[in-house]
Amino acid sequence: MTVFPLFSSPVYVETYEIEDEDIQGIINEEYEEYPKKRDGAQSVNTQILQKYPRLHAICQEHTEKLCYDVLSIQDRVRPKIVCSWVNKHRQGERANRHGHSNSMFTGCLYVQCPPDCGNLMFEASYNHCTWTTGMIEPPVYEDTMLNSRVWQIVPERGMIAMFPNHVDHLTGYNESNDDRYSIGFNIMLEGDFSEKTRDLVIEIKHV
Repeated sequence: MTVFPLFSSPVYVETYEIEDEDIQGIINEEYEEYPKKRDGAQSVNTQILQKYPRLHAICQEHTEKLCYDVLSIQDRVRPKIVCSWVNKHRQGERANRHGHSNSMFTGCLYVQCPPDCGNLMFEASYNHCTWTTGMIEPPVYEDTMLNSRVWQIVPERGMIAMFPNHVDHLTGYNESNDDRYSIGFNIMLEGDFSEKTRDLVIEIKHV
C-alpha cells in the first residue's frame, strides 16, 4: 500500500540551544497587553531579533533550511525575516486561534516554556478541505496525520516551528506557575522570481 500526503501544509520543527543570557534579556523586555483578555502580552519592540544576534542566527538558519532543503526553493530567491516580537503568557493565558498576514511563512521560537505551559496547536478551518470538507466528519478510531483537522506539538526550550502563514494556529492555556516566552516572526521571500516563457507544444495526431 502507498499513501501520498498530497498538497500538504508542511510544519518544520527543530530544537536548538539558547543561551541563558538571551533568555534573561527577553524576560526583561518591555511588554504591552494584547487587547483580548487572557491573551497575554507582546513586546513593544517588533524587530526583536535585530537586538539578539544569536537568536536571529538560529531563526535565519532554519528559515533557509525550510526554504532550500525542505521546499527546494531555488537560491536566487532569498528568505527574509521582516518582523519579530516576543509573546509573553502568564498562568491562565493563551494565544487565540489566528493566522498571519503580510508574510509567506510564520515562525515561532520558544525561549522559555515550563512544563504544562500550553501546546502549539494547528487547526484546519472549515473552508479548508483535507480528506473531508469539514462539514462531514466520520468518526475515526485513531487520530493520525492523514485524518486529523487538529494537531498538537509540545513545546520545549529552543524549539523552532515554521509553517505557511495561512495555517491557523493557537496555543493552549499556560497551566504552569511560570511565564512562557516565545518569539514570533514573519518571513517573506525576495529576489528573482522571473520564469522563462514555456513553449506549449501540442501534438496533433491524424486518425
